[in-house]
Amino acid sequence: MILLDGAMGTTISNIYKIEDKCREKLNCTKPELIKEIHEKYVEVGADCLKANTFNCSKEALKNYGENEEKAYEYALLGGKICKEIADKYNKKSIGTFCLPDKDQIDGILDSDVDIIMIETIYNLDKGLESLKLLKKQMEDKKLVKPVMISFAVDKDGKLYSGEKLIDVYEKF
Repeated sequence: MILLDGAMGTTISNIYKIEDKCREKLNCTKPELIKEIHEKYVEVGADCLKANTFNCSKEALKNYGENEEKAYEYALLGGKICKEIADKYNKKSIGTFCLPDKDQIDGILDSDVDIIMIETIYNLDKGLESLKLLKKQMEDKKLVKPVMISFAVDKDGKLYSGEKLIDVYEKF
């Protein structure tokens, strides 16, 4: 069994009461806070730490009213912070993303995290597009890393785009 840490955005909002919608910006503005959160997850037994990179895509940053050009920087810094703390405690670091965004993926890959995770896929086409782009970027950079995939499913075991999980499994 591998114990992952919790949701970074939820932790930032609920525990630290930081209202800034773009939590990934904290990789630049409050890196010590992000390090502290990772260390607290280590203290409670996490085997792997997920970087604060989930919403670093240009689309997400635009939705937050942030500069879309920061996608690479936020992802790179989030991955590096996570990698630093994971290495300090002999844990594994995971760079996470959901949407197919080249700059975000490049930032995560360039941060040298141990594992890449396409997280909370809710739409089959977007998930497949994300995986295809990730594979291309890894090939271009001549990188080989483990890839994890997680899905968001409804009470009937279907993605929110309507596909049954068993059908999704066959496509991936």
